[in-house]
Amino acid sequence: MQKFFNRIVLWLLRSPVHQILSGRLAVVTITGRKTGRAYRIPVGYVEHHGDILVGSPGNWAMNLRGGATAKVRVRGEERAMHAQVITKPDQAASLYKIILVRNPVHGKFAGIELDNDGNLDPDRLRAAFRQGIVLIHFKPQNATRPGI
Repeated sequence: MQKFFNRIVLWLLRSPVHQILSGRLAVVTITGRKTGRAYRIPVGYVEHHGDILVGSPGNWAMNLRGGATAKVRVRGEERAMHAQVITKPDQAASLYKIILVRNPVHGKFAGIELDNDGNLDPDRLRAAFRQGIVLIHFKPQNATRPGI
């Protein structure tokens, strides 16, 4: 069922009517480390100072470890990006808070939410990461500014 849903979302995000979904969903195109095959994955995202932040479960992110590059299609525009996969909750906390503030629906999906004061619950974040959630921090390949 997930593959069927992904195909519909991918089609919509690459179509002229992408505006319906592209404010919250992007398409990440990665190359399989073992197969060399291109994979397109629809993901929820948040843009932050020109970078793209993605919190996601799934083995697909393994293909980005070690600083791989990917194409990220955001609002109809494809960008060449450098990926940093963050697997440690303490390193991901400040960026994950940005995701949750700007896209609270993601928190419900991932099992991570902010409390009434806007604070991230570190226990829930650690639990989500133990269940396979990672944070992928995409930066433009040609960026000359320091990292965030």
